[in-house]
Order: sequence, then structure tokens, then C-alpha cells
Amino acid sequence: LLWGVNYSEKGVKVKLKIFNEGKVIERVKNDLGSKLNDNNFKFFEENGTEYAIFEDEVIGTEVFLSWVYSYGASMVLLEPRELVDKVIDSIEQRILEAKQ
Repeated sequence: LLWGVNYSEKGVKVKLKIFNEGKVIERVKNDLGSKLNDNNFKFFEENGTEYAIFEDEVIGTEVFLSWVYSYGASMVLLEPRELVDKVIDSIEQRILEAKQ
């Protein structure tokens, strides 16, 4: 998947867990459109909670992460660890700024 215009960036394999709160999965499917297929978007139910797992290679991680942030707690980045750490750092920074 190409996000943004950074064509020189190397592709990064990502994995997201998307909770079906307020029809979030439907919104994500609309956002991603034809980029979805049975191999990269799978549905699950565990203890009464519906969710989907999305896996793909992404180019343009900054724009991609902005999209992930737009879904709040309904979308959780699981992989790769480097991007997960980046998200955690960003959240911690926002919390510190909010306390000031």
C-alpha cells in the first residue's frame, strides 16, 4: 500500500488489530477499498468481541500512522516493533505536553 508520496521509502510490513466499535471495521474497509483481500484482512471473534486483523506492506509510514491515530483506541498497531515504539513515544509526548 502506498501512503503519501515518499516513493523512495522502503516498504514496511505492518499488522493492525481493528476493533469493531461503532462500525469501525466498515469505515476501514471503505478507507482501504480495493486494497483489501482475504489474505490481508481477516475477521475474528473472541469472548464476544469482534475484530479484524489487517496485514500488508506499507510505503509512507508517516501518513499511514496519521491514519492509524485517527481511529484512536479502535485500531492497535501490533507490528513492526519499531513503529509500535514510535507510536508509544508519540503518545507519551502528547501526555507530557498536555500536563504542561
